[in-house]
Amino acid sequence: MIKLENLKKTYNPGKIEVHALDNVSINIEEGEFLTIHGPSGSGKTTLLNILGCLDIATSGDYYFKERDVSKLSMSDLSNIRRTNIGFIFQTYNLIPVLTAYENVELSLMLAHRKYKKEDILNALDDVGIKDLAKRFPREMSGGQQQRVSIARALVKSPKLILADEPTANLDSENATMIMKAMKEMNEKYNVTFVFSTHDPLVMSFAKRLIKLKDGKIETDERK
Repeated sequence: MIKLENLKKTYNPGKIEVHALDNVSINIEEGEFLTIHGPSGSGKTTLLNILGCLDIATSGDYYFKERDVSKLSMSDLSNIRRTNIGFIFQTYNLIPVLTAYENVELSLMLAHRKYKKEDILNALDDVGIKDLAKRFPREMSGGQQQRVSIARALVKSPKLILADEPTANLDSENATMIMKAMKEMNEKYNVTFVFSTHDPLVMSFAKRLIKLKDGKIETDERK
């Protein structure tokens, strides 16, 4: 589904250059459940941003479903994000004045999707919080808010979900529950999950571990 060839990302070109990514080549198949890990400054977030069409590489090629993403305009990149990619963040990024239902609904509205009320309730039910549909973020625990963010990512049936440190603000019990919920969604819908993480718990759930160091792939292991 994804093919990266000799991807490079350089900041401050021509000055004091920082090579965030250096000749990264990866193939990711549909339905994978993998982590990108490594020390701070290794290039994890940069790679995740490029995969999510939030940033573009300095050089190299990025193919998403055989389409050369690296040659697209910002408008086309935005369209890919809306229609094919879901995001899960460590800080949840829920709209505080919207209920759980409305936060999930907003994802469909931004993607210009036709939908029914049941689509949103089913997404909340998939992550076990259908009964919290009318609650605001301030009325939910961190684990419950993260479940809303997972439902928000899943409701538009994306091909790819990118999760940036999704367990960072959760205790071990909630983190385990969240990982189990995402693993179930991966198996139920065959959606591809890519995590950026420092958390050994997240890595223990992954089927594939890609370690970055100084912008390069150090190891790429399958379980």
